[in-house]
Amino acid sequence: MKQRNFIFLLLLSILLIIFVLQNTKPVEINLFFWHISASRALVLFVSIVFGALLSYLFSLGAYQEQRRTMKNQKKTISKLETEREELKKEVEDLKQSQHSSGGKEQASGE
Repeated sequence: MKQRNFIFLLLLSILLIIFVLQNTKPVEINLFFWHISASRALVLFVSIVFGALLSYLFSLGAYQEQRRTMKNQKKTISKLETEREELKKEVEDLKQSQHSSGGKEQASGE
């Protein structure tokens, strides 16, 4: 698996290098009062990184909610397992008390 990841990252790096070499023409960016001139590849790279960071930040809320839900579900499972074990013990106690009282009635009935 690690070798596959390495090959994938190597190919991605080669494609990125080719992309940068083919997009060196400067472009002008105007945003409000800022005027920036940079290579097209750099502008696209910064835009992609900024978009990835925003996506990551927006997904953190959902991730935290999932973790909270999982924690609550684990607590519920633990409580239910404890309750199940208690009920199993109670059923066993009832079975034993029925067997012992049933045995006494048969002995006294004879």
